Amino acid sequence: MALAPVSSSLIGRRRLWRITSDTTTMIAANQVQQLMGQYVAIPTWSITTTAVYTATPVLVSYTATGVTVTRIDWGITITHSAAGGGALVALYRDGAAILTAHYVLSGGANYPMPLSGTFYESSVPAGTRQYQIYLYNAAAGTLSLSTSANQWLAVTEQRR
Repeated sequence: MALAPVSSSLIGRRRLWRITSDTTTMIAANQVQQLMGQYVAIPTWSITTTAVYTATPVLVSYTATGVTVTRIDWGITITHSAAGGGALVALYRDGAAILTAHYVLSGGANYPMPLSGTFYESSVPAGTRQYQIYLYNAAAGTLSLSTSANQWLAVTEQRR
């Protein structure tokens, strides 16, 4: 629907309007953005190895179309067995780090540490792609994905 003036004259600085049919083209579904893949689960995963980034099961594989901007949204909850135990979170694409997102210290042994973020990446090449969350255990002890919350990752192509 669109508004069209009923008359071209202004009476007392008021203009009368009527509703007419709209001739604009609607944007088709998935033309502005499209969810390309997502991961939502509560996996059982932990590491005791320190000082190395390790792949988690939080990953999305999809076929990229080569658009200008790709949005990656993620959220995880981690725990560390040691009070003050540190961890780093990184986002990888196709096995290579593209973002080190957070460095956190546990407030107490096995305290949950919820983390999330949004990252925009430009010019992702067309073809099969994989985004994955990696964790780095920065202190002696066990670093784990919490089993009390969903771990999630979503990849969306921005098209307009």
